[in-house]
Amino acid sequence: RPSNIEKFTDGRFRPTQLAADAPPLEWTDPPRPQSLAPSVSSSQLGGTPALLLVHPEDLHPESLVPQAMNLKAAFAFSCVEGTVDWPFGDKARAFVDEGIADAAERLKNHYQLTVDMVNLLDPVALIEACRSAAVETVVTPYAPVGPVADSLEALERELRAEGFSLYRLRRDWDEFAWPFATKGFFPFKKKIPALLEYVGLQ
Repeated sequence: RPSNIEKFTDGRFRPTQLAADAPPLEWTDPPRPQSLAPSVSSSQLGGTPALLLVHPEDLHPESLVPQAMNLKAAFAFSCVEGTVDWPFGDKARAFVDEGIADAAERLKNHYQLTVDMVNLLDPVALIEACRSAAVETVVTPYAPVGPVADSLEALERELRAEGFSLYRLRRDWDEFAWPFATKGFFPFKKKIPALLEYVGLQ
């Protein structure tokens, strides 16, 4: 109704004539996410010397990478380069920057590591960090889709060309929850009791 439009646009718009009908939008259901396995588990890497790459999609590596894993250094970035500015807007960027700084501080204490923090993911700088730490393996939290996932895919190609390997890790409970994330939050919500039971939080 014109009165609704006026109310919810704070008085900016009050149309005098509205369409008699509203045809439905054309919509094609997107493909459901697959239960993708990580490229390797942290236990499989064992004592392999590695550099930990921290990105804004997952800022709690302490629950992902076992302390016994042979981490030699860490590299944290807050922004990716692409066709759009990511993260979006000053407030989002400040939020991500603060999260990265917090994660870096926790990493220093938890793993006793030096953490290089950069604004933009730079493959050249990361490769130099790997060489300085004398590692050929980079481990990073799994990012399913979006700008970070796209950047990691491009990064993997550049690392491989220089003789380095990139492995994406996921937690066991991520693996368990992933197949249920198919239709938005409310269908997923029904699975939360089972997820809590799985991780021992009934």
